[in-house]
Amino acid sequence: SPYTNMRGALIFLCLTLWATAEARPQTADDAHFEGQKARLESLKQKLSDLKHELDERLKRVHMVDDEMDLMEQAIIQAESTGCKDNMEFQCGGHHPKCISRLLVCDSYSDCDNDADENEQCRVYTPGGSIWEGRMEADSCTSRHPKEVRVTIDSYKIIDYLRSFPEVTATIDFDPHAPNYDPATSLHVQGHMDLMVGDNRLYFSSHEKSGLAFECTFDGIDDHHCHGRVIHESSQLPCAYFTLHRVDSYGEDHEHA
Repeated sequence: SPYTNMRGALIFLCLTLWATAEARPQTADDAHFEGQKARLESLKQKLSDLKHELDERLKRVHMVDDEMDLMEQAIIQAESTGCKDNMEFQCGGHHPKCISRLLVCDSYSDCDNDADENEQCRVYTPGGSIWEGRMEADSCTSRHPKEVRVTIDSYKIIDYLRSFPEVTATIDFDPHAPNYDPATSLHVQGHMDLMVGDNRLYFSSHEKSGLAFECTFDGIDDHHCHGRVIHESSQLPCAYFTLHRVDSYGEDHEHA
């Protein structure tokens, strides 16, 4: 039919053009283009390799910086400050002096180097933040939970006592267990004790057991703290845990 003949002619024409294009000898411009293309691909690969190497080196630099910060904090905490640490704060710097703990983070610089209004004043446990961790070596709690979750209900800075912000929280025991019962949760009140490398979240004893709850931040990693359950009367520990911040705003930092 005419349709069939036309279709066959079009197919023959396409095949002929394709064969002609394939048979066309490569020109100098084609060779130059292919050479440029190969060089660009090589440069792209080299740049990719260089970026990967730089990223790895930066990671190692950050790891070394973190280790140095931890060592510095350990040295500072091991050395005597020359102050009554439960009542006073050491300014340090070229002109060390002791000031009252009540003057720390009060929005006025009492140290010549502003150390009393420095990094320890940031908010580690803002309202709404959620922290979880596993219990270890628990020899004193009645529930003996495997896991604990602390939800900060409020973080309030009192104008006349800014060094010790008031904190309220809800503590849940084994919150991911199939038999989790919200009725067993504890609603606790306490405070944050603002000290460089020793920012301590403390909740007083809530039950007749006389057990208090504390978790200390090292001043380096704002997203975890090392915790203990202690006998409030003697301050002796009887259980340990490490809390990690798990809410979606865990990367944010706030300042008091």
